[in-house]
Amino acid sequence: MNFLMLKSYVLVVLILLLLITSCFGQQAADYNLDPKKFDAFLGTYRFSSGELIVVGRSQRRLYFYFPSSGIARGLDRASPQSDFTWVAGPAFQVFTPIEFKIDFQKRGRNVSGLTMWTKEGPIRKAEKTHLYREEKVKFQSGNATLGGTLLIPAGTGPHPAIVCVHGSGEQSRNGFVSIIRFVADHFARHGIAALIYDKRGVGDSTGDWSKQTLDDLATDALAGFKMLQIRKDIDSKQIGLWGGSQASRMMRLLNGRGRTEFFTTSSSLVQRRVHRSWRSWWATYNKIRN
Repeated sequence: MNFLMLKSYVLVVLILLLLITSCFGQQAADYNLDPKKFDAFLGTYRFSSGELIVVGRSQRRLYFYFPSSGIARGLDRASPQSDFTWVAGPAFQVFTPIEFKIDFQKRGRNVSGLTMWTKEGPIRKAEKTHLYREEKVKFQSGNATLGGTLLIPAGTGPHPAIVCVHGSGEQSRNGFVSIIRFVADHFARHGIAALIYDKRGVGDSTGDWSKQTLDDLATDALAGFKMLQIRKDIDSKQIGLWGGSQASRMMRLLNGRGRTEFFTTSSSLVQRRVHRSWRSWWATYNKIRN
């Protein structure tokens, strides 16, 4: 191993150690949230001013996002036993000092609203809205059964639709840091149905995501596309794919496959070749940050 390569490995290790230390120093969640309990928290809430706040989740924590300002934060439990009180700090994944506090309200079995405290203003109350409805779905892709959620806009339809496709790593239907959930919410609030689904071996999906090739990932996205095509509430001629990172490459594989026609939109590209030490570092970082 030459000196430059040794320096490269040392740099990777140092960065990884710093990230791990930082993440654990910020009370990183190390367990998955129970979807049967916390999926009820997800959705769009409206303050009396008309402003919306969207609540999403990753596998390990809740997130919120203000569509009007773009402000977004990861949420941490106010205490280890707290399911309904969550706090956030001055930056996206920084939880102290506390600058936001959210208390969720429950009515019967449903989460009906929230109150938010911020260090710069009074306590505000938001009621949960129903700008779209959600339907749990399952569809077959090869030897795997994939579980997901379809966000369907208000109105009779048929609606245009989008399949939200993952980047790399172990991801549920909501994506890392809830990005897929927030994107799907945006589409659904603007009249476009959005399909989000768990990668193989995650959540309600069978199989093993770590053994998937890009072609397998493309096949899964295409299976979701075909499932939407046969629904009466979806316009079969207006279905597309959205994705970022690794999904950008994967979606290119679908171009010209069979007679299927669709549009694609990508939020970022990914390098064709990445050194295996960086791939290992990125996988570890994603596991911590999620």
